[in-house]
Amino acid sequence: MFLVCDLETTSNRVVNAEIITGYFILASDSLEIIDEWEIKLKPKLWHKDAHQAQLIHGISEKQCQSFAPQETLKEILKRIPDHTHFVCHANREMFGIVSTYDYAVLKQSFLDLGCHFDWYKKCPDSKIISTHQVFKAHSRELNYTGSNFSLDNISQFLGITLQHHDAKSDCLACFEILKFLIKEKGIKNVLESSELNKKPPKEVETNSKRVGRKGKH
Repeated sequence: MFLVCDLETTSNRVVNAEIITGYFILASDSLEIIDEWEIKLKPKLWHKDAHQAQLIHGISEKQCQSFAPQETLKEILKRIPDHTHFVCHANREMFGIVSTYDYAVLKQSFLDLGCHFDWYKKCPDSKIISTHQVFKAHSRELNYTGSNFSLDNISQFLGITLQHHDAKSDCLACFEILKFLIKEKGIKNVLESSELNKKPPKEVETNSKRVGRKGKH
């Protein structure tokens, strides 16, 4: 099975980020959607760099006042079956190790709630897949001539409708890219092409102290 995820947060840095909105798609091995759900969470704190994230997704602090508390996130753990591949588009390199922003934020958020979350332990036979990384690895074979592998660029190339930085739209686009990659390259190549599967994501920021926890900046 596959769990496709996209998050919008209060910061572009994992160490400061709290989840505002998120969308999840649970799909079978044959890529049929089994379940999908959306979360809207009220951040406990808005950090001094929150305005940078707000410029990207357009969600203000005022809009979040009616959202559910962060503790609601615990319900997500109950909905994730074992033996499930985690999929998102965003990836980044930290200290030479490729990781995913969405996975890192989820892990940090669960730790903040007192829940230990480690995909490699929960789903030891499964992979963490970055569609960005997989598409980039096979771009020549897919006749993609661009040098930018962002979600909006790849979506445009594949003819996928996208409202970028909307969690639901981004998640659905990521799912369509996953389906395309598996159809074109096969599941084995998709699982083996992601750098994320060669080394577990580096624990760079998830063990750090949160910045600005003593008050709002």
